[in-house]
Amino acid sequence: MHGVTVFGRIKPSQRPYKGIEVDGDDDCDILRLVVPRTEEAGPNHKKENFKFKFQKVFPVEATQSEIFDNVAKPVVDNVLSGYNGTIFAYGQTGSGKTFTITGGAERYEDRGIIPRTLEHLFEHYVQNPGTVFSTTVSYLEIYNEHGYDLLDPNHDNIRDIEDLPKISLHDDGGGGVFLKNLSRTVVETKEQALNALFIGDTNRMIAETPMNQASTRSHCIFTIHVTARETGSAVVRKAKLHLVDLAGSERIKKTHVTGVLLTEAKSINLSLHFLEQVIVALSEKSRTHIPYRNSFLTSVLRDSLGGNCKTTMIATMSSEQRNIDESISTCRFSQRVALVKNDARLNEELDPKLEIIRLKKEVARLKAELALATGNSEESGPLTETEQRECQTLVKSYLESPENELFLADQRKILFCFSLLRDRAVEVPSNPDAVASEQPPHTPAVAAPAVAQSKEHVVAVDPELEQEMLRLQDLLKQRDHEIAVLVAKLRHEREKQKQPVRTEADKKKLVDEFRSTYPNNGKISEIKGVLKELAGKARPLGQEVTQAKDLIKEIKNQISAHRASAMAQRVSAGLEGEDFSDPVEEGMRSDLEVATKMYKAKMGALRDLRVEIDHVKHLLGNLKMQMERDFDEWMLQQLGK
Repeated sequence: MHGVTVFGRIKPSQRPYKGIEVDGDDDCDILRLVVPRTEEAGPNHKKENFKFKFQKVFPVEATQSEIFDNVAKPVVDNVLSGYNGTIFAYGQTGSGKTFTITGGAERYEDRGIIPRTLEHLFEHYVQNPGTVFSTTVSYLEIYNEHGYDLLDPNHDNIRDIEDLPKISLHDDGGGGVFLKNLSRTVVETKEQALNALFIGDTNRMIAETPMNQASTRSHCIFTIHVTARETGSAVVRKAKLHLVDLAGSERIKKTHVTGVLLTEAKSINLSLHFLEQVIVALSEKSRTHIPYRNSFLTSVLRDSLGGNCKTTMIATMSSEQRNIDESISTCRFSQRVALVKNDARLNEELDPKLEIIRLKKEVARLKAELALATGNSEESGPLTETEQRECQTLVKSYLESPENELFLADQRKILFCFSLLRDRAVEVPSNPDAVASEQPPHTPAVAAPAVAQSKEHVVAVDPELEQEMLRLQDLLKQRDHEIAVLVAKLRHEREKQKQPVRTEADKKKLVDEFRSTYPNNGKISEIKGVLKELAGKARPLGQEVTQAKDLIKEIKNQISAHRASAMAQRVSAGLEGEDFSDPVEEGMRSDLEVATKMYKAKMGALRDLRVEIDHVKHLLGNLKMQMERDFDEWMLQQLGK
């Protein structure tokens, strides 16, 4: 059993609260919060000093790289070893959860846990060429207690997220949960994985609240499925990694939100309440029932909380005095999470296809042993040329790899294979070192008469078998001589056929003569024209997609810069606690929405165009192959004339 590892992170602020201290210990950090008592009428018995234990507390100057190395990298390495993993961020709205999980858009160094995880995975794949990896990703959004697929291509054609197909929960029969309508996208490169993340982040529900200018109004779970198998092994390791960005908790009496924002806040707080209920139930040893089914979020994270998973939590906290109560609440929740015990198991299974191959080899070996033991072999007479070639192929394969075995039930084939092995041994140089390097890696797994091991120790062989073996050797030498004569004649004939075509000009003349009368010339030229036209359309469209993507990043950077400037002006004017409407930012967000729609439209058009180009290339390739075959036949006819 493994406990959940809990980390803390303090968000930077222009007005940090001085009552927050971190004391480092040998194996943990202690976070101390001091809340002085206010002067009220009557006695005040509120607690002033709070102390919370974390694996590590990251100060305000901690970098994203430090967060990944300490929080995420151990979990990702466990996933590569076959263990399920989960990393989730918890805290009040505006405390830096999304920045920690996905990162910021302004600087490359601000990349969060998800993009750094994807980079780490594909770097590991390159460094381990002896293992075959396959990776799929999915992106789930839980909005108002309904699940939606952030990678659903229908996002481009809808006005409201609730028009998308809802994801439904079903038991998978093994104690887990199956998510119907949630797609899993195959990614073969780091770029494909990051592009899927970018598309999903673009489709997320974001709104402005009094606590956060760009508050995520939903829980999001980015899941990476990794399958690994070492070359030549039948054992497959399968693991999944949940990277969870929880929506921020907020006190409605403090934010005073109304309308849609109020509905979203109620749904977020309710789901976080059910999450806390599950955590409390798991931390109490006497509880027999865990209320996973109370909410969509806890149902999806069933394995991550008390199941087959290695889970890590990072609690994000504000460093401002006005949010000290929310920070204390976050710390209390993290202490309860640290009491949860998970039962992480290595997820290994046998590949059915490779297991079938192994069993077939075992059956062949047992049949061979049974036939030799009972003497039920029905074959008689000398081996045919086809059977001799089969034996030569088997011996060659046997000598090339230790994994290949030799199973024979026919006494004639056994003797012939031993003669091949003897010939191979005779060809080895007399140098002992060279002989040792050329010897087969293991003894043949066949039952057969013993052969000579050395000049001093010779075992007698049946005279009739010896005569038959000598006859077969003579026959083999005769066949080799005949083959050599035929090969020499064939080379001579080829040289004679090549004599008329001595120069490149003669070859070009023949090709031009063939093409001038070839009936499919018009079709090939037509398809080449279509391919050229499609390529001409794809180039500018690809440039437009790149420009649209760059425009989205630029607008996001402008929004971030404007938000920081506006916040500084509000703080200097003493208006940070009041609601206000920013028409400039609203205009930027409108531009961002237009740019996003343009990017999706251009990307969809480019994707369709690539499919059409691949189809045309396939047709052109088939026609070229047919033309080459027709040219060979035409050349034979010309030589015959």
